[in-house]
Amino acid sequence: MPEASIGLRLAWDIAASEAADARYERIEPEHLFIGLCSLEKCRRPEVQRHLRLPDTAARALRAECETLLALFSRCGIDPTIRREIRQRLGQGHCADNNRQSVSRSPASRALFTRAGELAEEAATVTTLHLLTAMLEEAGTGIVALLTEHGVDIAALRAVLDTVAVPPPAARRLERPPLDKDGKDRERREVTVLCSDVRGFTNLARAMDPDDLLNAYFARVVPVIFAHHGTVDKYIGDGILAVFGSPEPDAEHHAHAVRAAVEMQAVMHALNVERTARGLVTCAIGIGAHCGPVVQGLIGAPERMEFTVIGDTVNRAARYCDGVQPGEVLLSPAVHERVWSVVQATLTTIATKHEGDLLVYRVERLKY
Repeated sequence: MPEASIGLRLAWDIAASEAADARYERIEPEHLFIGLCSLEKCRRPEVQRHLRLPDTAARALRAECETLLALFSRCGIDPTIRREIRQRLGQGHCADNNRQSVSRSPASRALFTRAGELAEEAATVTTLHLLTAMLEEAGTGIVALLTEHGVDIAALRAVLDTVAVPPPAARRLERPPLDKDGKDRERREVTVLCSDVRGFTNLARAMDPDDLLNAYFARVVPVIFAHHGTVDKYIGDGILAVFGSPEPDAEHHAHAVRAAVEMQAVMHALNVERTARGLVTCAIGIGAHCGPVVQGLIGAPERMEFTVIGDTVNRAARYCDGVQPGEVLLSPAVHERVWSVVQATLTTIATKHEGDLLVYRVERLKY
């Protein structure tokens, strides 16, 4: 089994404390879920100082917590549900009031085994793998409680499947070579979405940007996955996402636009949260273009990566360059294919080498 992430180890420690405090002899799955919900506290500066983690480990923990809590927020899970779980569990029947350690119940042990299987070749097992394992067990009280609170379990599972182990990436690795030279390349019609932080250079001069970027990526990447996109690469503070690759998607134009609009919505929510906590905020701009690309393994024999290349990618980047904070700009080619689902205003942006470009500024989704 791969090594447990820092977030998963902390969730385990919290679960063990919960079980011991409630006089349980064993840690049950409900205690583990309380541990996951309690990770929201790990974002607090005072908790970070108490943990005394190295900078790299602290950043990894913040990123994992932000991703988990963003998933909770997206699916309507209030972390304070842990209080109701405590009430339902009640007190255990351990006679030793001074008991300091507890063992895993068979059910909890099975969950950890399954989480390790889900992680497969990953370097670490994370809280997302454990949550995925919990939701596979339809008979647990966790699923029943979440259902009572109006959480769509099927939708939550679908999002988790893309975040914990993105299926397109897994299928991509299994693909056979496609051309006569044995190289995995083919032409494909896709929609390319480029997103970056506006004014990031000035922000980076004034602060350590890692915390801000981790929070930003943790919120928007699950949205991309949820709308059937893949993250081709991170470019500094930017994201290059592709819809319609590596697997074909007849609705890639609409999926990209819906993802872009939701990305701006989750960024607004993130900024509200960070402002309330006295933290630095940022705004992103998003540009999208569609057209043919070459997808496949690109690079030197010593290091190759699956990516998309072509003028479509370059033009998507130009649309992103001209976007204002909080905006989504669509190329005319994209708008032509999604006009029925989006309300947008025709305008122009200036570019360095191609003069003014016609673009459509998204106002809202029609449905």
